[in-house]
Amino acid sequence: MQKPKVGISSCLLGQSVRYDGGHCHSSICTDTLQTHFQYIPFCPEVAAGFGTPRAPMNLVVNLSTPQLEYAENIEDYSGKAGVDLSGKLADGFLTKLDQAAELNSYITKSRSPSCGRGTTPLYTASTGLISETGSGLFISALVERYPQLPIVDETELEDRVILERFIADVTAYNSLRNKSNP
Repeated sequence: MQKPKVGISSCLLGQSVRYDGGHCHSSICTDTLQTHFQYIPFCPEVAAGFGTPRAPMNLVVNLSTPQLEYAENIEDYSGKAGVDLSGKLADGFLTKLDQAAELNSYITKSRSPSCGRGTTPLYTASTGLISETGSGLFISALVERYPQLPIVDETELEDRVILERFIADVTAYNSLRNKSNP
């Protein structure tokens, strides 16, 4: 039987795609889970053409809808704070959303403005202070399109109970999909 296809934030596999040119390698993902799954890595920010390294970006709440903006004016990156980059990011991941129909799950990078799930800091436009947490723009679009898709944040996988439940959920989701698509 083919391993379930699982989307994963590229940085968790050790790919140097983060804004600072680094990565967030997760040994749980590469050592423990990779034996169970076939990974499909993706970085929405790189796909959108933001490059690596790039200026840090935040989700800023403007009229209750989070939008992606550079965290501050940074001349080295030609980054200008206050410019809405949400559309550019969406252009980079729209094709991937269609391809996600083949996935059995997604593992996200916590706190990411594109991939975080419920852990991404949201800033206010007026004060710049963190107002609350939410989900990154790519993961929000993924959840909207595929509400039943099991999604987990890499920090949640540190809990053994959640890790085992995640493996079981992905396996069950894969089995159901295989039965309905022989």
